[in-house]
Amino acid sequence: MSGINPDFRKELSRRESSINTLNEFLKYAKIEQDLHDTFGRLSFDSQQRHFNYNHPSIPLLTATVNQPKQYYNKMKHNNYVSHSTQSQSSVSQRNSIPTLGNPTSMAPDRKQIRNYPPQSISKKKPINSRPTSQHQFNNCKVCGRKNHRTIDCYYKSGSHDGGVPSKFIKLSTITSFPVHIKIRVNDQPTEAIVDTGSAISIIHSNFLKTIHHHNFLSQTHLCQTANSTPLNIIGQIKLEIQIKSIKTYVTAHVATNLITSILLGNDWINSNHVHLYGDQKKLTIPNQYGQLISIPYVEPTCINYPALLVHEITLPPYSQKLVDITCQVTKANNLIFEPYERHISKFIFVPHTLLNINKYQAKILFINAQNRQQTLSKNTRIGTISHDATCTIYATTQIPTTHNSILNERHQTSTRHYNKFEHFLSGNDLQKHLRAKCYSEQIRQQILESTKHIENRKHQIATQDILWRNKILFDPTPSIINIPPQSAIKTADHPPIYSKQYPASS
Repeated sequence: MSGINPDFRKELSRRESSINTLNEFLKYAKIEQDLHDTFGRLSFDSQQRHFNYNHPSIPLLTATVNQPKQYYNKMKHNNYVSHSTQSQSSVSQRNSIPTLGNPTSMAPDRKQIRNYPPQSISKKKPINSRPTSQHQFNNCKVCGRKNHRTIDCYYKSGSHDGGVPSKFIKLSTITSFPVHIKIRVNDQPTEAIVDTGSAISIIHSNFLKTIHHHNFLSQTHLCQTANSTPLNIIGQIKLEIQIKSIKTYVTAHVATNLITSILLGNDWINSNHVHLYGDQKKLTIPNQYGQLISIPYVEPTCINYPALLVHEITLPPYSQKLVDITCQVTKANNLIFEPYERHISKFIFVPHTLLNINKYQAKILFINAQNRQQTLSKNTRIGTISHDATCTIYATTQIPTTHNSILNERHQTSTRHYNKFEHFLSGNDLQKHLRAKCYSEQIRQQILESTKHIENRKHQIATQDILWRNKILFDPTPSIINIPPQSAIKTADHPPIYSKQYPASS
């Protein structure tokens, strides 16, 4: 407790058992100081009725400083100022340094209460006094007090040399990965990047083609990203961004070389009062009632490219047709194609397949299961194309088991289903594995027997590929067709009409 003003040292000693940290000590010390200042002003006002003075004496809380010149009018030499007036006037001037007047050699002696060392007002500084600064500080910009500079404030964060802060800093768990969330852009589901480092929101031109939009403003200019990569902007478009049940709107710039489908910048973040919490991996956005809705981050998935029709096509009833599609990939092999599910409701089926892209184009098989022809317009989105993925194989194998009997000997085949997970870099490796390990041996033998007469090896492999795609035709495994027995002619809900037999003629 050394160095603390004796006026409230006793009060702090009472709380010493409950004070464990420096912050708790400062908290209680400030409470005692505020109480001391409040009651000091009341006592100070009451003392002014009995005497007048030009400048009060100001001892600090932790040290005694030089006393200024004082004039007492109509007071006797042996009059003393009580300790209450002296202490309260000193506390009222707390956190400020007085401007010292010109001392004189003749000054009345003053008696110090509480065993303070006596002080005489003279031109010399008293013994055992500490020199203090004569500057008047402005309010600290951190805590608002006047007894120190802002740079010296205890409560400020950071350090003087710009290095690691001296106070405890909670390390953030934010990773270097961008923030991905699930949204709907003009009722089209997608994943967006929320970027606090971008001043504008941007949408990819190819993704814009796949959604319904209007009022596109063509305005070409060139932007530059943080790593000095040029970004080609071709216009602006107003979009509806829906997150859960919350609908927001933003005017996004349209770019041709964006790495994602859509990027939401600070123009969308600030206008919708969005707050990001990296350590909790979520963001919050207020709804129409002012309630904060939590939106979790999602793991970034592989980049999906939309697959669009090159030309308008017409599918005859109950037919299949190879059509040309286009995407933004120049050339690549073994890309995974996933059809768009909305075409299933029209009974247009497109199989999942692996594609080889050449000059932005590839071919896809369309199957029309309707009894009428259907037409799809140009640039209709039929699915997505993505890069490498993990192939999960669900295969069925037949294990022959022999059962010997006294009467006869027969061979049966039991079926076992198993789940096997393996990684393949290409579709050819996957197909080779399935044909060699997973498919029935009887199917394999039937296909080899059917193609062994072809002498040209290239033609033989091509024919085998066709047969493997229709391998179910070579599967001799018995199967059960679940058809109810038709033992009688159906007569709807009424029995057959009864007719009397004709009598036999004689």
